Amino acid sequence: MRKALRLALLAELMETGVRLYPYFEVVGIRDAGAMAVNEGSFFFLKADTVILAVGAQSVKELLLELHGTVSEIHAIGDCVEPQDALAAVSQGAEIGRLV
Repeated sequence: MRKALRLALLAELMETGVRLYPYFEVVGIRDAGAMAVNEGSFFFLKADTVILAVGAQSVKELLLELHGTVSEIHAIGDCVEPQDALAAVSQGAEIGRLV
């Protein structure tokens, strides 16, 4: 997500009273909220709605496994870096035109 858009969305969330808990690991969700851990301490976060946003990272294991077993291989999409599906489709189409 572009940085300016991300910052605008975060600002709007805060203006509407949404509370954000970055770096908290949710370990359970209950009717009245979520159990979470942060820096070794447990917390119960009261909430009527819980939305989890998790970070993404590229996964290259399959690319590494296939390297050397096929004549040609190309990395696209999340294998390269976390991104949206449209970017992956665009990269796939570009590689398809090259092969």
